[in-house]
Amino acid sequence: MVAAEVAGVLFTANPVTGARDEVVIDASPGLGEAVVSGLATPDHFVLDKRSARVKERRPGRREVLVRARSGGGTERVEGPGAADVPPLSDRAVRRLARLGAAIERHFGSPQDIEWAWAGGEPFIVQARPITALTEPLAHPSRPVQMLAGMFAEMFPVRPYPLDQTTWVPAVSTAAVAPIFALIGVAVPPIEQLFVEEDGVVVRFSGRLAFRPTPAILLAPARLLGLSLRYDPVHWRADPLLAEARSRARALEARDLRALSWEGVVATVREALALPLPLAGEIRRRYYPRALLAAGLLRVALGLLGHGDRFGALLTGVGSTTLEANRALEGLATRIRSDPVLAEVFASHGASELWAALEAQPAGQSFLAELRTFMDRYGHREVVLSTVLQPTWKDAPEVVLGMVKGLALTEPRHETGRPAWAVAQDELLAHPLLRLSPLRAAILGLLAAARCLWQVREDTHFDATRIMPVLRRTLLELGGRLAGAGVLHAPADVFHLELCELERIDGTWPPSPERASELQAIVQRRKERRAALEGTPLVDPRLYRQLEPSGDVLLRGTPGSPGVAEGPARLIRDASEFGKLLPGEVLVAPYTNPAWTLLFQRAAAVVVDSGGAGSHAAIVAREYGLPAVMGTTDGTRRLVDGQRVRVDGSRGLVFGAAPGTTAQDAPAQPG
Repeated sequence: MVAAEVAGVLFTANPVTGARDEVVIDASPGLGEAVVSGLATPDHFVLDKRSARVKERRPGRREVLVRARSGGGTERVEGPGAADVPPLSDRAVRRLARLGAAIERHFGSPQDIEWAWAGGEPFIVQARPITALTEPLAHPSRPVQMLAGMFAEMFPVRPYPLDQTTWVPAVSTAAVAPIFALIGVAVPPIEQLFVEEDGVVVRFSGRLAFRPTPAILLAPARLLGLSLRYDPVHWRADPLLAEARSRARALEARDLRALSWEGVVATVREALALPLPLAGEIRRRYYPRALLAAGLLRVALGLLGHGDRFGALLTGVGSTTLEANRALEGLATRIRSDPVLAEVFASHGASELWAALEAQPAGQSFLAELRTFMDRYGHREVVLSTVLQPTWKDAPEVVLGMVKGLALTEPRHETGRPAWAVAQDELLAHPLLRLSPLRAAILGLLAAARCLWQVREDTHFDATRIMPVLRRTLLELGGRLAGAGVLHAPADVFHLELCELERIDGTWPPSPERASELQAIVQRRKERRAALEGTPLVDPRLYRQLEPSGDVLLRGTPGSPGVAEGPARLIRDASEFGKLLPGEVLVAPYTNPAWTLLFQRAAAVVVDSGGAGSHAAIVAREYGLPAVMGTTDGTRRLVDGQRVRVDGSRGLVFGAAPGTTAQDAPAQPG
């Protein structure tokens, strides 16, 4: 229907390399049939999407010209006729590229566009999403590998647009920026490390952009000043913590239904301000001395001939995560010791337990203990990447299911003295440390260094205090929009950005035009998110280790040293926690502090994502469990009941013969 002088295909992302910042145009004289049917080798252009600059130009061979007949149908002209048609000018190519970029913005995803050029004007014939678009991936550097493994653990669920404009930047501001600011290095916010299309997070970019600032010149003086001022041994007594926790409790007690729309939005802003004092400022104050002490301790141990004891000396430090795990074990012990409770838990599913326990005195007493537990630990997240996922206090059936699983078996009892205490005795037996000044100096370094992981773990616990408050507040906004007929369900509000909610202002209910606009945004983003279902947010190739070979089933990152064997048990989410039996190898897609409850039962831990600094690895070292992190596809390669041998020191998982134990297994070199 368009008497095209030139026509062809335009891709708003490079279909070969997957680069999202490039536009690719293929052009051929006449109708586009010559290009799409492969009859002609077209002129080929690659442009920078942002500037529309032509980066690459390759002339075609123009074997065939396809033209429309005056009476209908098409005719094909070969040879000279096709060669006589002038190619598209750079101006025309840039105009097409800008049109393609606008169409991509409209649909919210990379597009495969057919176009025609006639009478000096472009015509768009059709546009559809690019299918099977290759992801660009250069060979990742070691820092990128480590960051990708960490992100795969932190973001097992794709954050929503509302997460990206509330919770995720709050975490970035609190946990990341202040630490790098100490050494005078600027880092991009976490949310900017994702590629987004129309507000929907598509993938982790893998691009690091650390930038030194002039403040780097003052970093040594700044670190020394903080080291002298703040002793990590006393970090829990910092008044800033008590003040911020009090503000969090006040927010949780606030009656949201009595607030105006602006009042609820203001509550969101108040909640988002809390992670900074609860995590960022505390870490900024106490990390310097703890890190300095750890470095000096390592040097001292090397000089004293005990360098291999550094890791053991930093284990056995109490943390809120371990404290919560012990409290859950205490609830499980209560069930095992009470026949009435044992029968209730044995005969009801997790979702039925609360009502069943309320129906009898023993159950009511148990629920009182559970409420006390929830008041202390209930803000613990199941997934960190999105506030839409309920915390423990939002979904008590999750905790009841955990306790039920724990109650089925006796806990593993530790025997002998802790490894850190044995290592400390060995160290203090050194002849030089009989001198009081040297002994006191080493013990001082040890006390400060042992606080390092404790500060990290417990400030994470404190920073997540706002998650139940933030979730409830955001769903309050969603509920009001659903009640006004703008959204189908309160949870749909997570497909909006905070600025879009703020623009509603005091106009209530929203005008029909505004309501229609919000509905279109939500529907478009829901469809885009659904199209990404099954696509990993973090490309496993970014943190994948070498492919398995020989009798090695999986390769990963060493997370916690040691070797152990047992049958594999795949646990994919919190609802399956009760499946793990004592002596089994926990195999999980990701972990967070809530998962470490299972470590009291496991023989070893194998995780698809994460690294040596992840929560799972830290707690595994506390329990003395071998752990292999970042295996990429352990949950797909292993099956329930398959016997495996986990070498946490080398980051390897081997197949094991049935009936063998870790002691029976042949020792591996190294």
